[in-house]
Amino acid sequence: MICIQFLNLVPYHIARVNGLIKNGYQCKCLLDYESDLFKPLSSVKHNLNVDIINNKNIFIKTIKIINYFFRNNFDCVFISGYQEISSLASIVGAYLTNTKIILFSESQEIDKKNRNFFIEIYKKLVLKIFNGAIVGGNCHKDYLIKLGMKKHLIFKGYDCVDNDYFIAKSNLIKSQVKDEIYLCCLCRFVEKKNLFVLIKSFNLFKKQFIKYKNVKLKIGGAGPLLESLKVFIEQNNIRDIEFVGPIKYKDLPQFYAKSNGMILLSSTEQWGLVTNEALNCGIPVLISQECGSKEIIKDNINGYIVNTKSLEKIALKIKHL
Repeated sequence: MICIQFLNLVPYHIARVNGLIKNGYQCKCLLDYESDLFKPLSSVKHNLNVDIINNKNIFIKTIKIINYFFRNNFDCVFISGYQEISSLASIVGAYLTNTKIILFSESQEIDKKNRNFFIEIYKKLVLKIFNGAIVGGNCHKDYLIKLGMKKHLIFKGYDCVDNDYFIAKSNLIKSQVKDEIYLCCLCRFVEKKNLFVLIKSFNLFKKQFIKYKNVKLKIGGAGPLLESLKVFIEQNNIRDIEFVGPIKYKDLPQFYAKSNGMILLSSTEQWGLVTNEALNCGIPVLISQECGSKEIIKDNINGYIVNTKSLEKIALKIKHL
């Protein structure tokens, strides 16, 4: 029996667990809470074996999690990180019960410009406890190697989605006639998503390439920057950009498949699973070089990788979409 520790169950976590089950593994999920606070990600049904341990008292919560490992005879535990209380308690519980510990990690060195020396020392020490790691791509693998984990203990494949779901659902939509031409972006409206750069680049694209006057940009999601983005668009008299709000998981394939391409220009992004989703729906992706998911983009084949400092180059690549 394998234990998989997550904070919650969102679609991509469900896909990860189902991937293990399809390969013949018995799995039990240890969660802080089952649903995500972001409602569009909390509506996915599943038949997974789930246990939830949560308590506002950190000490009681820690004891309960450690005891959980003594009550279950796990062969291995997959742990998401090493900084949250749930993760740390799971590490302790697994260590005390002599259970093999595998790290889920999607951290890359460039995620932070100035890393804390003492935190990096802590990471090097705690990584010695782990028996291996599953990471997103080479950039994440390189970071763990730098922190001291041996190369042969690190495997790629953590950052995945339900490929079959997105391919099947999008194929049903592709045969439909498009009633409008648009590019899409799906993200939280926070600083690191670089949405102001996206809007400026799209506006420049519309000005430079007049024949694409009917192309729109639809931005899905929500977040604290929404009003600031709306004010910026209004003050600069920018047209053809629509904020469509949060999109439910069941509606994602349609949102992607009806568009001509997706754009993700994050200034920092550990991976960016919207890249996987969009590619499964058969559309190209324009992505910043800071995104971990750039590793699945083949330039000029299934998308483009850009430097977000050059609006002109981004505008040109938008044209290619």
